[in-house]
Amino acid sequence: MNIKELKNIVEKRTEDFINVCNNFKYKYGGIKSLESSQYINDKDLKNIKDRFEDILSSLEKDIYHLTKNLYDFKRFDWKNLNIAFFGETGAGKSTLIEALIKGDGRSIGDGTKDFTKTYKFYKYDNIVNLIDIPGIEGLEKEVRDSIKSALSRTHIIFFVFANKEPEEGTLKKLKSYLNNHAYIYGILNIKERIKDKKELKERFNSRKINTIIIRSERKLKAIFGSKFIKIIKVHALYAFYSRAKGFKPFNKKATKWVSEEKAKEIIDLFEGRKELLKISNLNELILIIEELKNGFHERIVWSNVRKILNKQEIIIHKILRSKKELDRFIFNLKENFKKLRIKYLIEKKLLKQNIYKIVSLYSEEMKVEIKKEVGKLIDKGIDNQYEYNKVLKKTIDKYSKTIDKEIKKEISEFKRKIKQELEIFKNKLDYLEKLFGDSITFDFKEIVRKIKYTLNDFIEDIKDTISKIIIVILFIKEPIISAIAGIVILLSKIIDWLFFRSEEKKLKAKQEAYQRIDIEFKKIKENANKTIKKEFKEIDRRFQEIESKLKSEEENIKHISEIIGNIANNLISIHHDISQNFVKYLDKDIKFAYIQTTIKNKKAYEDYICVLGGNHNILSEKLRICGIKHFYLYKSLQEFYYSINNENNEFFKRLKNFVQYHKKKVIEHSNTTIFL
Repeated sequence: MNIKELKNIVEKRTEDFINVCNNFKYKYGGIKSLESSQYINDKDLKNIKDRFEDILSSLEKDIYHLTKNLYDFKRFDWKNLNIAFFGETGAGKSTLIEALIKGDGRSIGDGTKDFTKTYKFYKYDNIVNLIDIPGIEGLEKEVRDSIKSALSRTHIIFFVFANKEPEEGTLKKLKSYLNNHAYIYGILNIKERIKDKKELKERFNSRKINTIIIRSERKLKAIFGSKFIKIIKVHALYAFYSRAKGFKPFNKKATKWVSEEKAKEIIDLFEGRKELLKISNLNELILIIEELKNGFHERIVWSNVRKILNKQEIIIHKILRSKKELDRFIFNLKENFKKLRIKYLIEKKLLKQNIYKIVSLYSEEMKVEIKKEVGKLIDKGIDNQYEYNKVLKKTIDKYSKTIDKEIKKEISEFKRKIKQELEIFKNKLDYLEKLFGDSITFDFKEIVRKIKYTLNDFIEDIKDTISKIIIVILFIKEPIISAIAGIVILLSKIIDWLFFRSEEKKLKAKQEAYQRIDIEFKKIKENANKTIKKEFKEIDRRFQEIESKLKSEEENIKHISEIIGNIANNLISIHHDISQNFVKYLDKDIKFAYIQTTIKNKKAYEDYICVLGGNHNILSEKLRICGIKHFYLYKSLQEFYYSINNENNEFFKRLKNFVQYHKKKVIEHSNTTIFL
């Protein structure tokens, strides 16, 4: 595969990537299938679409940047190695470039802010271009687009700083511009007047300079990771004097330094141009540029392709993060509600048992006492129905109050415990809202609000429903009174018929009365138990409504998660095709390749690659030339399989996930029918 073929593949597949994203954003991809779902009504569907909008709108900026990257990609330089000089205004960028191209000094400024306001290309030779980029501070807003445009075409960065270690803020600005797509060399410019060779040599090796280099290396490594290569120290102005071809300063204010007289004075002081060049240490920088030219095509191709891969990964991971957030929210919601449900069932069962016991116990005691009081009246030969009703009412009132008090106490305890559990659950929801609520991809606050509203309804409904259980007491009063009234009538007839004073007839009357009381109390208890059972079913029904609403939310989120997952897999497949073809450009015999450019190693992001098949000697050399330090090469499927199942770093976790979800693709590329 040649560069042109690879370029066409990357362009085409990146267009596919953008189309998938735009289809997801503007046409909703698979959301129309939700309309026929058994779980989702029109109102819920609208909410889902609104949530999709939240997710999709957050991707708009990334899609825009990828589109711009693709536009830049089509204009990328595939023939020349572009080295950009970057740093604060006055650090010596232009002076170094003038020294390298043997210029006349016209681009050298006087150290004032933003002398260079737009980037400029300079031809170093037929392979290498040098790019002078505006200073990173000062009028940065005016030149920001110029900086970004220059860096989009850059393959190597020479970060220039003078006399002191670079500010961390400056390095972070550079990192934000670069997005880790170029390799970085630091250049410490010793920007001082030196009186002779000995002083310059001492200055180059002084403790102060060495300390600056050590501290600067530490910062650059921390921020750029493996993208940072090394630091070189130079004296840029003396290097320029040693190689300048004439002196025609563009900026008259710079005449003080860029003049034939000043150059001649320094050249004479250091015994000729050759010696001055050697002492300025520019030769080390020239040697690095010559080394970079070795395999420069591979460097250029990787730098260009990596910019596209990196932006695609950022979009993919944002989408996957949305899916992960949704899945975690569902899991946490289910687990917390499961605990609430278990507690509710335990407390409800206990309440139900206690109410049954109370009704059973006190109705039995009431029955015994009523029998006793009725028996007394029969023994006395009282045939006045009013007297019977009076005794019955007094007994029933007494036990009704006791039953009422005991049931209310049980219900109050139940309500307290359930309310406590509901509050715990609502606190869990608050935690979930805080955990996921600041997500830029999904509106979890609305879900939590709806669930909490349902819980508040349930708490209120428990009051109403359980109050109906208390009314059971009334079902005890009236049936007993009417039943006893019937007994009294029956007794009167029996007494009149059998002559009132007969002890035998009194005994028979009491037996008839007790039997009738037993029958009526059995009916009363049955009716009471039916009422209790019915009202507990109502409580269960309300609790099940909460569960149903939670499940509905869960199903809605699952649908979104599935669609997001499908979109992510499509994008991952496109990203992999580009990765695969890049490695095929390096070695046409490879069978499978997987690349990630967003693996965080300590504080910096670095590039990782895994390859199955190919010529490992040639391939490893080319990968090193590209600047890729983390690569894993496998000759056999068994080696590959062993690594992905035993390595536990972030790269292999992603690789394992890719293999699991794209098994068919791996099989096709590896020309094997046995995989995992």
